[in-house]
Amino acid sequence: MPVIDMDETFRRCTSLSTAPAIPSSVTTMRATFSGCTSLSTAPAIPSSVTTMRATFSGCTSLSTAPAIPSSVTTMIDTFRGCTSLTTAPTIPSSVTSLTRCFANCTSLTIAPELWKRVTTDTTTYKGIPDGNGCFEGCTSASNKDDIPKYWKTYEDEEPPQLK
Repeated sequence: MPVIDMDETFRRCTSLSTAPAIPSSVTTMRATFSGCTSLSTAPAIPSSVTTMRATFSGCTSLSTAPAIPSSVTTMIDTFRGCTSLTTAPTIPSSVTSLTRCFANCTSLTIAPELWKRVTTDTTTYKGIPDGNGCFEGCTSASNKDDIPKYWKTYEDEEPPQLK
């Protein structure tokens, strides 16, 4: 039987520095490497994965993100707190949930311009931006002033017009 769920598989393995290969049958990777503070090399993400919620959250040694396949739809908290992450991966248009995805990635040099291609339908929930806090705390991003306020902080108000 193929492995499809790797939720929390290596969570809090603080000595893990290099991740093993992920089976091509995996579809969900919720918190798979969350809290692996020594992880410096991320594995390739299989094209079957749809959920990457908190996959690398708190991986403070991770400096490079893996490529995100077009099958992924959820990236809530995916890289949250990855303080060594300098470059964000390209986010495919299939992703509709980015809440806090890069929050507190203090070494991120450029925040990807997600707001130019997403639609209100895929970035709001009950009239509130679903991407709230996506780039909160990304103080080293050279384009931080260009990031719309609702991608940086949570606000309980109607979303402004997208750029």
